[in-house]
Amino acid sequence: MYRLVVCDVDGTLLFAPETKIANSLFVRINNLCNMGVEFAVASGRTYHELEKMFFPVYGRITFLCNNGGVIIRNRRVMFQMPFDRLDVLTFAQKVRDEFGVNVILYGAKSSYYIGEDPAFIRKMHDLYGTDAVQVASVSEIDADIFKVCFSGLTLQQKQYCSSWAPSGSYLGYDEHGFTEYLPMGADKGVALSFWQQKQRISSAQTVAFGDNRNDVSMLRCAEGSYAMKNAKVDLSNVAKYTTESVEKTLDDLFF
Repeated sequence: MYRLVVCDVDGTLLFAPETKIANSLFVRINNLCNMGVEFAVASGRTYHELEKMFFPVYGRITFLCNNGGVIIRNRRVMFQMPFDRLDVLTFAQKVRDEFGVNVILYGAKSSYYIGEDPAFIRKMHDLYGTDAVQVASVSEIDADIFKVCFSGLTLQQKQYCSSWAPSGSYLGYDEHGFTEYLPMGADKGVALSFWQQKQRISSAQTVAFGDNRNDVSMLRCAEGSYAMKNAKVDLSNVAKYTTESVEKTLDDLFF
């Protein structure tokens, strides 16, 4: 019997152009929790994004945020894998000074951004509200950082960034004008494995859903591993099953 359900968000629970999680999923999550089955969200998104998206059930589920760099439960940090703080702040400031691009640095529960472009500032307000703090330089940041993002880099500038990036970091995302770096230990599989051990839940008692390359390690931690049929990459060598709908599969497995 499965005791833990872990789901990626974008491309798994949420499909463009949708921006809100279906209320029907919240009903299923509540039913699972009432049955004693844990539900966790594993995403590259930040905690403050995910809490708002899953607000109707946020107190009942676990968040594996920033691609597994942070685990938060009931607004408490349970696990974290941050950058070396000096290294990432130095990197972010260097890119800002050299290219003048907008910079976002993500903490466990707050984000910090550098940039004067009105459209960028509005976007930060729309996405993060008061959870995002505008700063003039990285010297104003006194927090662990789990992800750094630059917007508007050219191809040549990205090449420079790759050579300047902190050792032990990797390029986690580079689409739609945003380029993100994460610490090497930030991994959905590492985070899930930690949570399974903490909760004394085995891989045989875990079901996971994903659609992209950053879900591979997570899927390997679950014997009930499902790739979405619309997956962005071929996950057939990792996932045992495929599905078109997480909700339908949950119904088949539990209800």
